[in-house]
Amino acid sequence: RISISSVFLEAIDANGALQPPECPDTVSCTPIRAVARFRARAFGAAGAFFDVGGAVYLEGNKGHWAVGAATASDARSPFWKAAQFDVEGSRTGSEASLELHRDDPLEDPEPVKLTVPLASIRTGELFALHVSLEGEAIDDRGRESYTSAFIRDPQIAPGLRARGLEPRGAPRLKEPPARPRPAARCPRGPRPRGGTVQLSGRAFTVGEASGIPMVLVTRTGGSRGATSVTVRTGGGSARSGRDFKPTRTRVRFESGDTSPRLVEIPIREDLIVEPPEDLTVSLAHPRCARLGARRSAAVTILDDDQPPPPPPAAFTIGGTVDGLHGSGLVLSNLGAEVPVSANGSFAFPGTASDGQTYEVEVKTQPHSPDQVCTVEHGTGHVSGANVSDIAVHCAAIATPSGLDVTFGGGGRVSTALGGIGHGEAVVIQPNGGIVTAGSREIGIASDFALTRHDPDGTLDTSFGTNGIVTTDLGGVGDQAFDAAILSDGGIVAVGRTDAAGVQRTDFGMVRYKPDGSPNSAFGTSGIVTTDIRGQGDQANAVAVQPDGKILVAGFATSASGIDSDFALVRYNADGTLDQSFGTGGIVTTDLGTRSDDARALAIQPDGKIVLAGSAGEDIGLARYTPNGSLDPTFASSGRTITDLGFEDVANGVALTSAGGIVVAGYTIGAKLNNDFLLVRYGPDGDLDTGFGTLGVVKTDLGSGDDFAEDLTIDAAGRIVVVGRATSPTILDMALARYSSDGTLDPGFASNGILTADFHGAGDFGQDVALDGAGGIVAAGYTADGPDTEFALLRANP
Repeated sequence: RISISSVFLEAIDANGALQPPECPDTVSCTPIRAVARFRARAFGAAGAFFDVGGAVYLEGNKGHWAVGAATASDARSPFWKAAQFDVEGSRTGSEASLELHRDDPLEDPEPVKLTVPLASIRTGELFALHVSLEGEAIDDRGRESYTSAFIRDPQIAPGLRARGLEPRGAPRLKEPPARPRPAARCPRGPRPRGGTVQLSGRAFTVGEASGIPMVLVTRTGGSRGATSVTVRTGGGSARSGRDFKPTRTRVRFESGDTSPRLVEIPIREDLIVEPPEDLTVSLAHPRCARLGARRSAAVTILDDDQPPPPPPAAFTIGGTVDGLHGSGLVLSNLGAEVPVSANGSFAFPGTASDGQTYEVEVKTQPHSPDQVCTVEHGTGHVSGANVSDIAVHCAAIATPSGLDVTFGGGGRVSTALGGIGHGEAVVIQPNGGIVTAGSREIGIASDFALTRHDPDGTLDTSFGTNGIVTTDLGGVGDQAFDAAILSDGGIVAVGRTDAAGVQRTDFGMVRYKPDGSPNSAFGTSGIVTTDIRGQGDQANAVAVQPDGKILVAGFATSASGIDSDFALVRYNADGTLDQSFGTGGIVTTDLGTRSDDARALAIQPDGKIVLAGSAGEDIGLARYTPNGSLDPTFASSGRTITDLGFEDVANGVALTSAGGIVVAGYTIGAKLNNDFLLVRYGPDGDLDTGFGTLGVVKTDLGSGDDFAEDLTIDAAGRIVVVGRATSPTILDMALARYSSDGTLDPGFASNGILTADFHGAGDFGQDVALDGAGGIVAAGYTADGPDTEFALLRANP
């Protein structure tokens, strides 16, 4: 929880003339400005999950004061409102002030409180909170004038409070860039009560040194439903890219939201004496609302320069690279980038002036083989000479015991898809091809994504486009979470799609031919979507029956929007629902908790179907007959819940040759951290007390949190579990192998455990499979600079 306890802005202009002499008669001047900006962003390894912010401002000159509050254009929801502030002084007088509202002038103002929800973060995961509160005061008027902005540090009690969280020191997660909000969806056109979106005025002014004009997009005349509009700049006498940064973004208002959106257009100051210049701001592509009359406006940039002094001496910034063997290394310096392909010297493009700051870091690590490069002497200031002592040292990542060094580079392969790639599942085709399934996110949209590698870890360029396949199911957030191999070597991938709306996600499924092209005989162009209850549905697991029918499991949200149940759907080989299964092909099961989520699926030799997942904070297990009814011979009427203490999670399920059911996930261990978890049940659904300790095995892989995501069982009955483990590089991909009795197998890797680092950042193991030679292939994703990549490793049998 965050509390903002004090914000105060003040401006005074004691000059006699209403129109400042430095402003043209035809332009309304705003030479005095005070602004307070707030932003709160929370993000984990997978990206930002909370973002609010905005500004309050006071600007103008004597007799012409403007005050207001607005929401940042890319924030998800409003924070400040004009009604929260008191405005004192005459707007037509010589001074004005704006202050956080006080009910009693003798008391401190009532704090503005904000709660950061953590529902989308798993217990035990690392996340960071970035809160900024800044004040800015600008006075281009000079002479008898004054402006100030005062704020209070939000970290001073009671500004920032957290409960149930453990501080983990300096941030170890890189903050993702802010992205434009997605467009509102209204297939039937503007809503009658969606309101009118337009600019707050037809003309704006800004001093060249002031940096940013206060351009607002407003919503009036209705607020029903979400609306959005595109905002873009165009050049006039001001030149795009030189006098101002070209801006194209989208602002979005949620249902009931009428807070103005502040679109900040960075003005680029130069040293050229020049007359006033102008640019245009325009609105286009309104969604779910009408576009008002003020759909374009002129922004006038007032010059404040004197004839420039002689240009400063220019210097270069660079250094040397050593130890580089891979490709794709990219270095950055405060936004400037330089690709490096070989050892030796490098230099950033352009020149730097004396005293200029530089901060050189690795943006993208090398691949093929994967390496980790570090920067020495990478920060400082230019001091009267070229900077040439920056040293970049590249080294191979240590190869842990157990990895198959003939695979990729030291047993590992990472594949950049462009943007954020999440590998979630891995399957082996009959010809040995290794297919990884997941999603790729570019900008605000994500799609299903597949890659295929040869058995030696080489990307197979005959698959899809240069080894990569992406599929848009029609939504902004299409994500695949599991995959299965079909009898013909094709692939079926399942997950979710929001093609019907972000609050109405459906089961999404795509069937591919062996070469990665969509199978047009399946569904519509290879795509099938299934709405179960009209609310949020998600498919997490898939398996193919011997007769070619496809089983998909996940969860379905009830009409209330707050309760979810196990969901199981069976499809015919052509993608149509199997009407002989459940009710019209669909089965939902309430395990008795508010959040029941099936995350794994297995088919017994007798055709019975086992689902494993979560029932609230416990492990939920259910077994069904081949027609979709709960199996009365299993546990209590076909289902069972296992409570092991705190936050018990089941992510994977596999069957033993004796008919036992093994579940993998994580739970709180002896050190109060999350540990790998294995639970084995007998064929009747009771815990198998001959396995581990009364049917349960917990494994602490290190000093921090460990999360198991899936498992498989080899021909010898050994259990292989994949996940991630806390490490000095945040997280490593992890494998553990157990004997059939639940003890760690000392013949595998290092006493049964293998952890692998890819790029010196976060690594996530999500799925595991066995290849034709018994090799263990694990898939997931790895962080590399601002993006994440598909990741594969292979361990020896």
